[in-house]
Amino acid sequence: MLNSIALLIGITLMYSAPLIFGALGGVVSERSGVVNIGIEGMMTIGAFTGAAVGYYSGNAWLGFLAAGIAGGIMALLHAVASITFNADQTISGIAINLLGAGFSLFTCRLLFEGATMTKPVVTKLPKVFGVDITVFIALIITVVIWFILYKTKWGLRIRAVGEHPAAADTLGISVTATRYVCVMISGILAGFGGASMTLAIIAQFTPTAISGQGFIALAAVIFGKWTPHGAYGACLLFGFAQALTVVLGGGNFAIPSQILAMLPYILTIVVLILFVGKSVAPKADGVPYEKGIALAAVIFGKWTPHGAYGACLLFGFAQALTVVLGGGNFAIPSQILAMLPYILTIVVLILFVGKSVAPKADGVPYEKGTR
Repeated sequence: MLNSIALLIGITLMYSAPLIFGALGGVVSERSGVVNIGIEGMMTIGAFTGAAVGYYSGNAWLGFLAAGIAGGIMALLHAVASITFNADQTISGIAINLLGAGFSLFTCRLLFEGATMTKPVVTKLPKVFGVDITVFIALIITVVIWFILYKTKWGLRIRAVGEHPAAADTLGISVTATRYVCVMISGILAGFGGASMTLAIIAQFTPTAISGQGFIALAAVIFGKWTPHGAYGACLLFGFAQALTVVLGGGNFAIPSQILAMLPYILTIVVLILFVGKSVAPKADGVPYEKGIALAAVIFGKWTPHGAYGACLLFGFAQALTVVLGGGNFAIPSQILAMLPYILTIVVLILFVGKSVAPKADGVPYEKGTR
């Protein structure tokens, strides 16, 4: 009995590690206001890169680091599309998923004589006390991200950008730079998650190595209410479901293997049904930020934080009108509704620019020797 319990716990920790890396990446990205549906693709490219570099170099740690870099590069593509070009973040994430899987298989065929799987790595990542070292790394990173998000100024800035980017911008926080960094970190962590699968669990890349792990990680983000510790606990739950699949499949239970294989995904669907409505995402999650409106709020608010805050609420109300009227039975063309926040911005600038007085040295370079 004790052996069965120990085996169940060990397998739970082993299979939860890749999910934890992916979920932490999702938390960091979405806390800054960027939806990262592409976790699956980033984990896939990380799984392949880790296995390929680990095989050719003979060093699993080198493969692990290379996987993080590969995931970060994929995340950079997502950041450019979503942040710089204001593309739909969901569509961009889906494209990253397709690109990650396709590029991995294409490169695998080039490097491994047409095969769709890599050769096994010579040495896997080490174990500590009989447990994969990636389990401990995931735990440490969870604690570090929790500390940064809730105990540091940088974490406060990340959460501010995710909740109200316009207000953060008026306080001098670079929304674009913050989101870029967070999305890049998200990709690096997802790459680590993929590598922990191919360098610690199965020792090689296969087309089904990830097989939905990234989407389960996203479910863990929602279940964990966009917090690192909540996502960590959710990943343990999903890892436990995977462990049950292994333990029950190898026992004397008359349960069809197909049903057991479905267990983690059934649990994912159940969790999403029960908790999506109760979990509240960051307010600006998935909403592209355009700097021009925030600058208008600074002028309208007469260069004061409370004035800018009130102006941002006004512009937010205009955006809300766009959503409400667009979803109703009003015969207003969608193009007109989309223009509403910008029309209001122009009107505010026309009416208030002459009446608002900027700081006297605003925009004036300072030379130390002059008066």
